[in-house]
Amino acid sequence: MENILKEYAQGYCLSTDNTVYREDEQKIASSPVIFVFIGDKSNEGLKSVYEDVNKKWDNSKGIMFFNVYHKEKFEAENVFNFKATASGIDIEDKKTLRYDISDNFYKGENGLIALNEEIMKMKNKLLDCGKLFSSFERVTISVVSRADDAMNILVPEISLLIKSKLSQHFRIVLADFYALLLEKNQKDAFFDAALAFSFFKELSYMQKSDFTFKEDIEVFGSDRKLPVISENKPIFDLVYLLSDTNEKGIVSSGSLQDNYEIISYINLIKNRNVNIDTYYDMENQYYDNARFKKNISKENGSFTLVTAGLAKIKRPNNTVALMVINQFYDELTNKIKQYSNKNKDNLLRVFMLDDENLALKASGMLPHGKGVEDMRGLMTISSNISISKLAKLTLREAEGMLYGNSCEHFFNDNFEKAIDEKLKNISLNKEIRGIVKLLMEDKRYGLYGTYSLTNPVEALQDIRLKYVDIDKSIEAISQEINEIYSKRVQVPSLFKSLFSSNVVLDDIKKDLFKGVYGNKLYILKLKIAQGILRLSEDIIISVHEELEEKIDYIESIRECIEDYTNNDIKEQNEYIAQNIKEYYTLIVKKIVNKLSESYGEDFYFKENFLGDINQSINDKEKFIKKLCEVCTKYILCEAEFSKSFEDELNERANVSIELIDNSVLSKDELYKRLYGILEENSTVKAYIMNYNVNKYEEKYFFGDYSSDFIKYAFNVDRDGRSYNIGYVHEKRASGIEKLNLMGGFTLGDVMYIKNAARYYHSCIDNEYKLHRIDASLLPDI
Repeated sequence: MENILKEYAQGYCLSTDNTVYREDEQKIASSPVIFVFIGDKSNEGLKSVYEDVNKKWDNSKGIMFFNVYHKEKFEAENVFNFKATASGIDIEDKKTLRYDISDNFYKGENGLIALNEEIMKMKNKLLDCGKLFSSFERVTISVVSRADDAMNILVPEISLLIKSKLSQHFRIVLADFYALLLEKNQKDAFFDAALAFSFFKELSYMQKSDFTFKEDIEVFGSDRKLPVISENKPIFDLVYLLSDTNEKGIVSSGSLQDNYEIISYINLIKNRNVNIDTYYDMENQYYDNARFKKNISKENGSFTLVTAGLAKIKRPNNTVALMVINQFYDELTNKIKQYSNKNKDNLLRVFMLDDENLALKASGMLPHGKGVEDMRGLMTISSNISISKLAKLTLREAEGMLYGNSCEHFFNDNFEKAIDEKLKNISLNKEIRGIVKLLMEDKRYGLYGTYSLTNPVEALQDIRLKYVDIDKSIEAISQEINEIYSKRVQVPSLFKSLFSSNVVLDDIKKDLFKGVYGNKLYILKLKIAQGILRLSEDIIISVHEELEEKIDYIESIRECIEDYTNNDIKEQNEYIAQNIKEYYTLIVKKIVNKLSESYGEDFYFKENFLGDINQSINDKEKFIKKLCEVCTKYILCEAEFSKSFEDELNERANVSIELIDNSVLSKDELYKRLYGILEENSTVKAYIMNYNVNKYEEKYFFGDYSSDFIKYAFNVDRDGRSYNIGYVHEKRASGIEKLNLMGGFTLGDVMYIKNAARYYHSCIDNEYKLHRIDASLLPDI
């Protein structure tokens, strides 16, 4: 069931994001950008950045991607692939892996030719895209690699060769490097740490101010080579370190994915047009790469790095969808309860157990065509009856003299036994369950009303009281029978009359058959009624237990939806879903009221909605899918769910106007909370220890400055803050982002690199070939 809810919420989230992103002012790079991903370990990053650029950048058709791989090729438009390893390299030989990759690069003529050809294909494709950019004089190369990927030994060769090819056309060719660092322990953490440390030593070397490179790697045709030369300058303009561990030492879920998005955002902010009209606030600064580089530089000219953090605020569409189904289900169950009339006084009448219906049922069980009058045909024991003897007897004694046990036997054989047999075989189950079915379909009762009506603790008291009343009636009639039996036979004064004996006998038979056996038959009918009540009670109790299971089932669905929704709210890591319950409760109620006006208050139970709840709810998965379909078709499509981020946020912030609830935040409180979430989630992605220099920070908001929240966020701590802040003015419907940039630290300040040193030195001591150049040339970290 949770998988169904997850699929439903994700489906809505995807469709909404696609719609909302189309309403955003597209991001546009002013000049070309080339992303170069080196090594299979950064392949996931390549796919992520590629998808992000193509979704959000308006001129993404002009953005190029270059993939240097061993195993995994990435086939897509504007993606160029180069396999940097020959089949002869033993990937499993860790002792020589890095060295072998580099050695193979220089010795493999065919590989160099293929690399040059692929770079030229990329360059030619880029030159065809000039109209997509406002400036075509500068190109930025963003090189990305995992620090623990052995293939990053080729970073200088690949980077400088691409720079050389592009400098033949572009006036300015800038290159940045993004080192992705995975600190969370992997399968082979020892060797990975040694690889990372060896690369960082090389990175320190290639970032020296006097770094010189000269290798014959630029190939023309099959036999013409030219050297690629870079003299007395570092390869990269800026080097970024993005770890899965933030500055607080915390590894968060989705941390690597965050880093991929950071790469995309940094490249956008460095390559976008600066419209001076959007900087009418004198304290709002635009990003300037030269200024940033200057501010992170050390006086001694040592190599410094940059890290970054990114936070996003967007409408939590996943949670919105879950809140809708949660509230809609509450509305449904409330409607079912409203339909339920809890009038317990009608139980006997509703289940046809009142006096009239019981009498009819009891009479219907009597032997057909027989009655106590048939007993008049019984033969007396003797034809000569002495009236004088009868005159001295009670009716019971007179019965014995006249009939012996014949009357009792006749009554027992023709009535009591027959009734006992019928009571054993009586079937009330079908009748009572038929009534229950009608009750559940009746708006006055429904499921909850029927459940209440059949409650054994309260409602079935009527049956038990009726049973007791019948017992009292039986006792009273039995007393009456005893009194009749005790009466003396009445003999006329003219007993010598010729017909006096017949008169006496007629009176005896009348008292006997009508007074005694007539009452016995009535008692028998009352016992039939008691049997019907007893059997009915058992069936109704059984029905009640089944209804209780159904209600528990309905409640279990509600609890499941509610728990899943609440857990989703708690797990929000991009956006706090404050006021979301209160706000969307109101929204769903309004839409349900509109549906009631359009389709009738019982619209839930119509075929194009949920249909027969009593039937469909038996299959939980099918029912949940139907609920999801109804919410998608009739609720989530309403205008209330297509508002921009800012409109939705403001309305949710003002929900307290309609609800008096201490848990609801005011607009200022909500903005403050959201600002805190932005700051918390934009924590920079490098775990730095013993930081001994002043860090330099710049922070940027992406959003429409006319929005209330951007104004609030921009003005928080305006006077006392130590960092520079700016906003990138964009008309946004999807949300607001915050990018934190921090630089000025060195590799020696990074906790992971300090710890990795001993693994590196252990490998060197054990004759691992981790470098192609002389290790003594490499600077200490």
